[in-house]
Amino acid sequence: MGAPRILNGLTIKMDGFANGVASGLSLSDAYRAAYNVDSMKDTTVQHNASLLNNDPKVTARINTLLQRKAVLADINLASVAAEMDDARRTAKHAEVPQVASMIAASRAKANLVGILTPQLEVKQRSLTIEATLDELNIDDLRQLLALGDTAKALEAGDSSIPPDAPG
Repeated sequence: MGAPRILNGLTIKMDGFANGVASGLSLSDAYRAAYNVDSMKDTTVQHNASLLNNDPKVTARINTLLQRKAVLADINLASVAAEMDDARRTAKHAEVPQVASMIAASRAKANLVGILTPQLEVKQRSLTIEATLDELNIDDLRQLLALGDTAKALEAGDSSIPPDAPG
């Protein structure tokens, strides 16, 4: 009689594989999630996943799922951007215009659509360091923490900080 079929001639496991791929899993991981692979070698899983991915019905299902995902992302992005526009308009047309709220809404929308990227700026004497948070490594973060501790101590009037300390 064969495996039970669902929409478009795919089995439940084939559809599970397609959903896994569409959600960002590798072919092999999607195959492992959908099928019982306990007794399979990795090379067999990779081979079977590749074969399944080349099945036109599976490929069509993956593409359909990815298109839906893209549409939902656009809808969500558009709706959040519209809410930010509404917040800005409300702040602008308040009895007393709320400039800070208008700026915050504009900045949030710019971040949402990728116009602005979060940046970290640290001033050390006459040196300015700018980097996106993704570019910092653990040593950079430790230096920044040390600079912050030094600055706090200076603000508190701690005169025991050596002249060559960061800050």
